[in-house]
This record gives sequence, structure tokens and C-alpha cells, in this order.
Amino acid sequence: MARYTLGIYWDQVRMDACLIRTGISEFAIEKLVTTQRELNEDLSPTHPQSEDIAELLNQVDVEMDTCVASLPEKEIMYREIRRPFSDRRKIAETIGPEVETLLPILGDKIISDFVLLGKDDQGQTIIKTLCARSSSIEELINELKSAGADLEIIDAPSAALTGGLRNIFDLRTDRNYILMHMGWDETSLAVLKGGGIASIGSVPFGFGRIVSEKAKLDGVNKGVVLEQAISEGIEAGEFLKPYIMEMMISLHSMDDNLDKYTMITSGYASNIHDAPDMFMKMTGISIEVPELKDLEFSGSLEEIMQSFMAVSLSCRAFDNTDAVNFRQDDLAFTKKMQRIKGYTGAWAKAVGLLVLLWIMGLGVDVYIKNSIDNELTQKIHAGFIDAMPEGTPEVDPMTQMEQHLNKLSGQSGSVGKEGEKTPLEILRDISAGLPKKLNVVFDAITIDEDNITLSGSTDTYDNVERIKSIISGLKYVTEVKIVSATVDKTDQGVKYKLVCKK
Repeated sequence: MARYTLGIYWDQVRMDACLIRTGISEFAIEKLVTTQRELNEDLSPTHPQSEDIAELLNQVDVEMDTCVASLPEKEIMYREIRRPFSDRRKIAETIGPEVETLLPILGDKIISDFVLLGKDDQGQTIIKTLCARSSSIEELINELKSAGADLEIIDAPSAALTGGLRNIFDLRTDRNYILMHMGWDETSLAVLKGGGIASIGSVPFGFGRIVSEKAKLDGVNKGVVLEQAISEGIEAGEFLKPYIMEMMISLHSMDDNLDKYTMITSGYASNIHDAPDMFMKMTGISIEVPELKDLEFSGSLEEIMQSFMAVSLSCRAFDNTDAVNFRQDDLAFTKKMQRIKGYTGAWAKAVGLLVLLWIMGLGVDVYIKNSIDNELTQKIHAGFIDAMPEGTPEVDPMTQMEQHLNKLSGQSGSVGKEGEKTPLEILRDISAGLPKKLNVVFDAITIDEDNITLSGSTDTYDNVERIKSIISGLKYVTEVKIVSATVDKTDQGVKYKLVCKK
């Protein structure tokens, strides 16, 4: 059965939605929807964000299994810490207190998650923590709910990009990849080395800054530059340098060798014609798009790159590698309960049928057991008459016959095999070997076909060892094990239990 996952990404200018269909042998971008928001002259949206998201979801018009969105980069705080271990559970338990000391003082609860960036020269695990305010997460959840979508996953843009890279492109193992996704207000960066995450982060400005600078330089309205960028593309020139410089600072902090790096640009960067030349001139890194994996999509590669964040978020729904999800704790999404509510009618019918079958089976079972019980009762009654003295009243036939048999055998304990020791004989043999000054109490003795089990109390653990040694010397005992020996808190004595193999 196919699974549908939806990734949603938006800014003040445009909105993207990507619906991916996955199955046992299928992987398809079912729909890739992009809508331009209606803007005022200052490029501010004329409609509330929730209304525009609702309109976007109407264009998707498919019942999804999982919905994924991300917080804006400005709401996320990145910090790097190290640990001498790489166990994710241990890291999750220890990062909270340390991260809180590294963050600005905020009057809000902090939700944190992390990704692993490999190991440093000392062998310590490098951890990139991502933190966000609980109020920001709750606000995003409520906004999407009002638009008709219930988010299961709330990711970080930079972390989501790594999932898009792995699932959409056929990456070479001998290359390192830098993905720069330019949004309107911010730019997200993700670096993969050998398939693993080497770095994630963001730059606090996006395409809106370039549009503003170009509008000032050309003496035109920002809307004119934006319209040109969307329809034809633009030359960014010197305005692109700050983005490249920020990216180079991040790269040089972890690697001086840039020969094996390939640059990939997405989002609004796809509308910048001179981006490849600028990157090559300033960094020596070429911009090229890897080959796509074997996936179904009726659109173009250019559409994928322009909406790559939405595509990556949709991949995040089925790719849990180094996953980040801010929907935690009290805000965690209860997907199972949602499904149960959705399938209540079908489940009710199935449960009703099962209950009916169970009642029928119970009736048959009771009938069979009653028949067997009556037959056994008759046989026990016949055996009682044959075994017991004439005139004996029948009250509890099994117990009466057992007591009569014990009386006939002359034993006070259980009847065992011919030649088998009775409990009294075993206790007598053990007592004969115990020193008179040894304080030992036997509370219970149980004999079955293979074992003799003794339990009681004494003063010390040494006494337990003595008892074990004495019992080991009995001819009819092959092995003795101390099952338990614990101090009794009431009198500080030692309660023990021994199992002896015959």
C-alpha cells in the first residue's frame, strides 16, 4: 500500500508543497505545487499566512499519511558540543543541561534535538544541537491546524536538506557536497562528507536582501526586481558576496581542502544567473547538480531545485537518518490516536465479529469441559468406592484417597519412589553432619522427581556454605546450588534457599 508524505515550506513571497508517494518498489514525486502570495507594494502579504497555506493544501487535494514543516531558521539556535561517547540515548539524556547554559536567557521552555557530525582529532563525538522555544513550536502547530493540516514532524531547514540530498540525488562517495538553499529572509546550509553530515547551519539573510539592494541600485520598486527575478532571473553581482563569505567561514572551520567539494544551490539561488561564476571565482568550487535517483516525476529538475526545501521536508517523513523533530514532550504528535479515530467504524465492525466468534468458541469450550468433567467425576467416584473402607462418607474424594494412601504407606510426607528418602530422613542426615553450635533453621523442604529444595535461615553467609558442603556429602545428592542468600532486615539473619540435584 502506497504512503503519501507532504512537505510544506513558505515565506512571505511564495509557498511550496511537495507530495511524495512511496511503496515497496516505488518512489514518486506525486505533486509539486508552488503558489505566489499576493503582495503589497512593500512585498508584505495581503492575506494571513494560514489562509494562504489552506489554499496551498487545497491544490494538493490528497489525503496524506504524514505532514512535515520546519521552523524558520531565525527561530533555531545552533550550538556545538562534544562527548566522549556516541550513544544517542546517552547524548539525549545529557545535552539538555549543558545546552541551556550556552543559550541566551529566555523566559520560555526550550526544546532541543541534535545531529552527529563525526569525531574530532581526540576521538570525541561532535554534536550539533538545535534548540527552539516551545512557544514558537506551539504557534506553528496551531497555525497549520487552522489551515487544515496537523504536523507530525517539525524539522530544522538545514537538517531537512540532508535528507533531500540523500534521497533525491545519486551522490558519489568520493565527493563532498555543499547545499545552499536560499530562502527569502534566510539561507540554510548543509554539508555532507562521505554520506554523513559534516555541518549544518544558516546565514541570517536571504534573497529578499538581494532584491532590496538591486532595487536601490536600479532606482526601482522592489516588486519590479522580484517580478524580473521570478520570470527571467537576475544578476546578483557584488550582493552575492556576503553569502559566499559566510559559507566559506563555515567550511574553513572544518576543512581546508576544498578540492573534493561540489556546490549545489536551490531555492531563490536558482534565479541568480551569475551564482556559478561568483562561487567559482571566490572559492574555486564549481556548482553542479548530481544525477537524480530513479524516481518518478513528470516535471523538470529546475522545479525540484526551486522547491527543494519542500521536497526535502517530504523526504524527512520516511528518512529517519540524523532526524530532527521539535514536536516533543507535551507537544508530541499522537499519530496512532489519530489513526484509531479515523478507523473507528472499521475497527468496531472487526471487534464485533471477533467478540461474536469468541462467544461461540467459549460456548463450545464450556460444553466440552463439562462433558469431560462429568466423565472424570464418575471415574473418581468409582475409584473412591473401590479404594476406601466401606461406609466412608465421600466429601473430598481426591484428598481422602491421598490421606488414606499415606496412612497405608506409613509416611508423613509425600510418597516417593521405592527406596527414596523421606523429608524426615533427609533432615536427619543433614542434622547429623551439622555442628551442634551451628544456628540453623529449616523452614521448608520440597522433594520432586529430580530435586530437593531446602529453605530456612541462619546467622551468616559462612553457615550457608557449611550447609551446602554437608549436603554435598550425602550419597543421594549429586550437586548443590545456592539459589539465594539474603540478609533479613528484621533480625539481620541470613535467609537461604538451596536446590539439590538427586
